[in-house]
Amino acid sequence: MSLELWLGFALASTIAVAIPGPVVIFVLGRAATGGWRSALPIWRPRVRTWFNRAGGTALIGAGLATAAIRRA
Repeated sequence: MSLELWLGFALASTIAVAIPGPVVIFVLGRAATGGWRSALPIWRPRVRTWFNRAGGTALIGAGLATAAIRRA
């Protein structure tokens, strides 16, 4: 593998990992705070309930994964 190919792969991988995270957090944050109420149905009580459940589940899962990694 040439150096240019490896550097291109490393740069593309870094962008693919770094960019989506902040974008997803921004979009979900704006939707949850009511910034885009007309565009996203987050303000509906049923949708908000499931949004909160999914967010809580993700946070609990991340905490458990972190605890498991630290013990290993």
